[in-house]
Amino acid sequence: MKKLILLFIVGSLFAQYLPPQSDIAKMSSTEKLMLYNMNKKSPALGVVYGMIVPTLGHAYANNWKRGIIINGTKLGSYILSVIYWDKAVWDEEGKEDEYYRKSELFSKICFLTVIFDVIDSGFESNRYNKNLYRTIFGEEPPSFSLNLQPTYQGATLTMSYAFN
Repeated sequence: MKKLILLFIVGSLFAQYLPPQSDIAKMSSTEKLMLYNMNKKSPALGVVYGMIVPTLGHAYANNWKRGIIINGTKLGSYILSVIYWDKAVWDEEGKEDEYYRKSELFSKICFLTVIFDVIDSGFESNRYNKNLYRTIFGEEPPSFSLNLQPTYQGATLTMSYAFN
């Protein structure tokens, strides 16, 4: 029972609290922007979570399945690496056999999967933010914007571009 309670507590840390779509439609653009900013996820934080605990970065981005698949691949390649390493035999000249080469291959796959898991956590956070924007605003997030702000001594032009 304690494990189940702990699972609910951790799950609630990453939960998305959005009102129904009918309530979102009645909101002003400022309220929608505030709702988006309250619920969006930081890609850097997703990467940090992914480094600390496997699959936690994907859980933060609300995509458990992808994290479990990636970490299942990592675990499987690690197990195959250990199995082939155990079967590896060296002859008198120090040459390795095919089991050693297979063990080496699966070790490299495991290492690359670890790196991919951490980087993918950040990308999943970005994907979550795009989907959240679509849900709230009903359109694609802007990739380029110009903003002209009038000030007391003139105007300020702000330009932003997203590399997504």
